Formats: sequence, structure tokens, C-alpha cells
Amino acid sequence: MKFKNLALFYVQLILDGKCTYSDVPKRLKPYVKQVAIDLGVWEDIEGSTQEHPATPSNAD
Repeated sequence: MKFKNLALFYVQLILDGKCTYSDVPKRLKPYVKQVAIDLGVWEDIEGSTQEHPATPSNAD
């Protein structure tokens, strides 16, 4: 798969709360979605699209 490593990187960032799926560049979104589906975490990512990424003011 083209962009697999970059897509995996974005999936990890999303799961860590560093960014959201809407922050992913448009061209990479299909790859990120497929990697998330393959890893079984798409439901987690899809549910977190309304959440805001961590910032210094709301980070743990």
C-alpha cells in the first residue's frame, strides 16, 4: 500500500490524541482509514473526530 508508513504514523497520532482524522491531509485520508480498519481501531478514530487534540492547556 502506498503511504502505509505515513498512514500508520497518523493513526498513532490520532490514537494518542495529538491530532484528529480531520487534521489528516485529504490525499492521505483513504490510506489512514484503511490502516485503521486493518488494525481494528477505525471505530475509535471515527468516534474521536469530534474531540479536540491535546494542547498544553488540556493535556495530562
